[in-house]
Amino acid sequence: MVSPKLLITPLLLATLGRAHAQTPPAYQPPNLKTVLFAGFSSVSFKPGTNLDRVSLNGWSASITNYQFFERWGLAAEFEGGGKDGTSQMSYLFGGTFRALQRKRFALTGRILAGATRWDPDAPVTGAFRTQTAFTVGFGQAIDLKFSENLALRVQPDIRFIRFEDPSGATKTSLVRPFAVGVVYQFGRR
Repeated sequence: MVSPKLLITPLLLATLGRAHAQTPPAYQPPNLKTVLFAGFSSVSFKPGTNLDRVSLNGWSASITNYQFFERWGLAAEFEGGGKDGTSQMSYLFGGTFRALQRKRFALTGRILAGATRWDPDAPVTGAFRTQTAFTVGFGQAIDLKFSENLALRVQPDIRFIRFEDPSGATKTSLVRPFAVGVVYQFGRR
């Protein structure tokens, strides 16, 4: 006579094997260490005391490295724009944090600091003169992924720039850059 344990054991093992085989593996975020971004940028700000806001259109590029940590990275961002002979260039460096990482979507926060070069074509009364000023920026990057390596990025920011007005007084100007472009990710940690 056959023991009931010998009959039940193979059935139990077959059932457990099927249940395990049907469970899809959990999503693992890609282990990429370098992110390149390039795109179109529009910067909106007041170029001086009691002046209307202007928009300077141009370009934006950045490189972010996640060499040591999966979610924390170091970034360098460069941005330039102009209109009617007036131009501005920003050089910012700082940290990033990947707050959300999904298969087709990523959300990254950024805190950057550096300098902005402002060069008006023909300053009007009350406008900031040509100068390089300290800049602090906060923003986020929203990536809509096409593949593991390629994504579309929408990047709204807020920046504070310490300009010197014509009277010599220092004024903090609120700048709102907005960039849209392509992201390419590569490398392994």
